[in-house]
Amino acid sequence: MDYNFFNFNPKDFEHLVQALMQKELGNTSLVFGEGRDGARELTYEGTASFDKEKAWSGYWVVQAKYKSKADSNVDNYNWIKKNYDAEIKKFRDPKRNLKVPNNYILFTNASLSAIDKGGGIDKFEKYIEKDKDIINNIIIVYYDSLCRLLDNNRDVATSYASFILPGDILQKLYESLEDKNENKRSALSLFLMKEFKNELHAKLVQAGDLNNHGINIEKVFIDLHATENGIAKDEDSKFIQNLVSIGNNSLKGNPYKVVLIGGAGAGKSTLSQFAVQLYSAYFLKKRAKDLSGY
Repeated sequence: MDYNFFNFNPKDFEHLVQALMQKELGNTSLVFGEGRDGARELTYEGTASFDKEKAWSGYWVVQAKYKSKADSNVDNYNWIKKNYDAEIKKFRDPKRNLKVPNNYILFTNASLSAIDKGGGIDKFEKYIEKDKDIINNIIIVYYDSLCRLLDNNRDVATSYASFILPGDILQKLYESLEDKNENKRSALSLFLMKEFKNELHAKLVQAGDLNNHGINIEKVFIDLHATENGIAKDEDSKFIQNLVSIGNNSLKGNPYKVVLIGGAGAGKSTLSQFAVQLYSAYFLKKRAKDLSGY
């Protein structure tokens, strides 16, 4: 499975790598928090077979380097090289006096080509040979290898599902609503009906409540003709229509996302609530027979 790492930030990516490597190496590995970490996210003392060809022993250091969309103008090879060199330089600096590891693993979400004898991975493997005068074993875990590690550690992948599996989660929920198991369908439909009733009224706390009685959301919501650039002409699609279209593609597994930007009381929550209610009403109508006895 391919995973989307662009919902992460550097800190969350470090946490993912720490969780993954603690699972691989065991609970005796040490995890380091935020701040100056001494060129390490996790350390381990002992023997383990992370390299499938042979077991490694001694002092391990694990690092994580996250490439964000902001770095997209730098090609992956040079970006990895720059970050790798900066970390290895710390071990060579006598002023820092860092403990040099026997085994060094650098994780990154950046990818390199795997073309035999001519791709980026082979090129970088040759590049890191120069540092084996101080570190016995060095492995760079690129995007594809990281995905396979997550495939083999689904409990870790599931813990970070909100970051890397939004399309997968939506698809599973959708499949559950279509499940042939009547009890499962009824339970999900009942939950959806309860949430639908709870969300019938607009949330007016930030805008200022007028009274103690709820106001139905359809009485305060107006769908405007809009595009990505703002208010549009009447002949253009309305905003909710575009939003539903994007949502339908997400149910098919396409990783579309929408970000609503605005200050307090601008209507972000109301708009989102209205869109969710539309989907809830659609699924409840489709599952009406599951609710016939309630």
